[in-house]
Amino acid sequence: MVVLLVMVWGTGMPCRRALAGAWEARAEVGAEHDSNPSRVETVSNRENERKLPSAALRGLLGLDGSARLAPRTVFSLSSKAALRRYAEGEAQNESLLILQGAFALAQGLSRSNRLVLATSYYEAFQDDKSFGARDFRSLAPSLNFAQDVGQGRISLGGGYRDFRFKPNPQLDFSGPTAALSYRLSWGPAMQEEPENDDDPDWDLVATTSVERRTFVSGRCIEGDLCPPQMFQGARVDDFTAVGLDLTRTSDFLVGVGGALQLNNSNSFGDGLWRALAHVEGSVLLPWQLSISARAELVWTRYDDEVPLRRDPVSGLPVASIEDESRSTLRVEVMRSLSDRFEVSARWIAYTNEVGGGTAQYRRQTFLLQLGAVFGAF
Repeated sequence: MVVLLVMVWGTGMPCRRALAGAWEARAEVGAEHDSNPSRVETVSNRENERKLPSAALRGLLGLDGSARLAPRTVFSLSSKAALRRYAEGEAQNESLLILQGAFALAQGLSRSNRLVLATSYYEAFQDDKSFGARDFRSLAPSLNFAQDVGQGRISLGGGYRDFRFKPNPQLDFSGPTAALSYRLSWGPAMQEEPENDDDPDWDLVATTSVERRTFVSGRCIEGDLCPPQMFQGARVDDFTAVGLDLTRTSDFLVGVGGALQLNNSNSFGDGLWRALAHVEGSVLLPWQLSISARAELVWTRYDDEVPLRRDPVSGLPVASIEDESRSTLRVEVMRSLSDRFEVSARWIAYTNEVGGGTAQYRRQTFLLQLGAVFGAF
């Protein structure tokens, strides 16, 4: 995305004038405490590596905006770079740099429909190059058609996704994608002459998507033999997701939603069902304070039982990865210092229970940061 921005910005003065629009740059810097930077799970009756907390430095640079290139042509760009650097020596291999970007070029075909060419990019760079590292790159171009229908909008499109897992190229995959969504909005904001501005605004979004993932690696046909032994035939996953979200905005914001994910795989141990539910809210407080919170519950079941731990006497599995459900709770308080500067504090708790408490995962992070926003240029 940085390369794309330089290319667009450097093509000459006419192009720079055309890109004049609503742009916003953002910078953040903060200090964080992480209780479990290595994401260690605790399994009963088993020696685990120690959970070593660590302080960390975090920073972020971002640019977002849009511009009208022609009467019916709109260009939009979102890009950011984020860094987390741990202080403790044993946690430093968990340090992470993330580059993320997306751009879209929307061409209006009439007053009620448009064609959108878009690309999303996400790449993580991690010091740790082991198999468990979160070091990957994802690139997903797409072409979508959007049609306004009354107060709603329906969008249908398709594209392609390329995923590269740097520590082990055998887990690379690529394949076509398709998505369908419908968004319905109602309330004073959608009315030219609202009868009551105090009434809330509502936003309902329904989505469904399908992605075929063809892996570089072969498929597994038996859990006892694979890994490390792979069998002939490529691993192919069909990943399907459906979601529904409802948001109410007035003097406070509240939203609820849920999603169901299905991964239909021809490889042993990789097929799964996952259900997600979330609730979130945000409210303005006196003294230019605001508080927001989000809770997400996750339930996962794998089609094939993959044992996490076996009883030393019977050899039978005691805990199974099919019971894994990692949920989060996030609370953030922010205060505006001026038109451009703000200070915030954020606490996040991660937890899961596996096998009725046989395996547990606990992690908490606390972040204090200063943010600066520069807009309208």
